[in-house]
Amino acid sequence: SWGNSGDFLRMDFGNKSGVTIKIRYLGINGQNTVSTTQRNAEANSVARYLSTQYPSAVTNVEVTADKIIIQGKTASAGCKLIDVRVNGSASRLTNYADVCALPQGEFSVETTRYAVYDGVKYDRLLSKWAIIDASRNLNSHAHYADYVAPIRQAEPGVLKSKKGLGGIFNVNLGDIQQLGLHSVTLNIFFSEFMRMNRGQADDVEYVYNGRTYYINKERQQYYDNVIKTCEDNGVIIAAILLANPNEGEPEYATTMCHPEYGATSPYTMPNITDMNGINAYAATIDYLANRYSVKGQGRIHHWIMHNEVDQNKYWTDMGEGQPLLRFMEHYERSMRLVTNIVRQYDPNAYVLGSYTSAWTSTNGNGGFAPKQMMDLMVSFSNIEGDFRWGIAYHPYPQNFYKPAFWSADTGATYAENSSFCTFKNMEVISDWMLRPEHYYKGKEKRILFFSENGVNS
Repeated sequence: SWGNSGDFLRMDFGNKSGVTIKIRYLGINGQNTVSTTQRNAEANSVARYLSTQYPSAVTNVEVTADKIIIQGKTASAGCKLIDVRVNGSASRLTNYADVCALPQGEFSVETTRYAVYDGVKYDRLLSKWAIIDASRNLNSHAHYADYVAPIRQAEPGVLKSKKGLGGIFNVNLGDIQQLGLHSVTLNIFFSEFMRMNRGQADDVEYVYNGRTYYINKERQQYYDNVIKTCEDNGVIIAAILLANPNEGEPEYATTMCHPEYGATSPYTMPNITDMNGINAYAATIDYLANRYSVKGQGRIHHWIMHNEVDQNKYWTDMGEGQPLLRFMEHYERSMRLVTNIVRQYDPNAYVLGSYTSAWTSTNGNGGFAPKQMMDLMVSFSNIEGDFRWGIAYHPYPQNFYKPAFWSADTGATYAENSSFCTFKNMEVISDWMLRPEHYYKGKEKRILFFSENGVNS
């Protein structure tokens, strides 16, 4: 409850003399102004949106270098096309802009790719497009880009064996050949290399949407070395995207931090609630995808979206008491932002959702059930246009301290509603992935990657 007008904050560092105290990046987060009632109301609006059959439809969205072509069909006169930004909600009709009036029946509209919102240049590659009726009520589901004109074409990565290593870094690069590795995960800590302002004389400038960002040259060289060494050895890289709100340049960390971050966990849901946060996030992904999609430069093949999002309060923090549907709406927007930027440079890349070994249960207090989250991703994809997403699963034993999973994992059964999915019953998640209705566009089996796992003796 602290933080109201007239409140005081005392910081007592003790009474011992001769002690030097250094305080780095001191900051005070504002109070969370989103009430439980509002969160629940927003979650309910998402539920209604997912279950509603709208009379009109956006059927195809094509993004070129400078234009966006939207096609669809309206059910009545007086409809309009709208652009729903990354920080906007189609279900609640927030943060959107009118594009044009639409005729009744089939239509094809061409509009500019770039716009200025809230005084900030914005790439509408990231938007979704919907139809409102004459009374300004939602008349269709929103629809993301189906096709994005490639800046370059990176070849598909070929996985040569099942053998991989989690968390590759420069110290264990020598393990690649000795262990015969063909896949690795690489932690990408945004705040380690990205800045809003020049921090050192040799910082590398990177311009996105007219704004100059700065790359820490030392960290750039570090990632270059790791990623290029993997490429030289035929190793597939899945980068784990992590936003740490308590490290790096304070302005960048604050800009990237979700406003409902609970301030107790190491990583935050990226800030997709305002234009500065969206552009900082997009610039970070654009830099990574642009740099690491060139043969000979080093290659990131797939992109793991944050960490164990079902344990949202700790690993992808968006604040206490989030309803599942509201959290998933934000998570899907984060995945869409990354996939739409990456596919410009590598149309074969997948974005992968990261989950613990829970299945229909929750792994810890206040978490979500991964299967339910995955089912919701299918629902979002079915109504807003499918995209290349897969699963980065962590099939740890039910109890980390009982490595005999074959006998200890009593909650891991072979039924579809098993509480857990561990090494004991990997068939459960495999069966889910192999259902045709869960395929990408109904044709391609999505990637299932056991990106983190092990037993503790």
